[in-house]
Amino acid sequence: MDRSTRGITKGIGGGASEAAMRRGWAAALGWAGGMAAAAVVVGAAVNPALGRSVHWDRMAVLAAVLFVALAVALRRRWL
Repeated sequence: MDRSTRGITKGIGGGASEAAMRRGWAAALGWAGGMAAAAVVVGAAVNPALGRSVHWDRMAVLAAVLFVALAVALRRRWL
């Protein structure tokens, strides 16, 4: 066994470096955008079904925050 790579992977990835285990920004932004859009669609469909109005000013802020948080989380593979 080659001992020069022992301990580098920290038990994850089978030899891949930390940089190689991260997603690219394009993939992370794409997934985050899709998930944020799905959350807005669900909110727009569920609120009227429950007899409440959709407050788009709140949804605009929440969607932007959700998009940024998901993009960073997906990029760093926290999710």
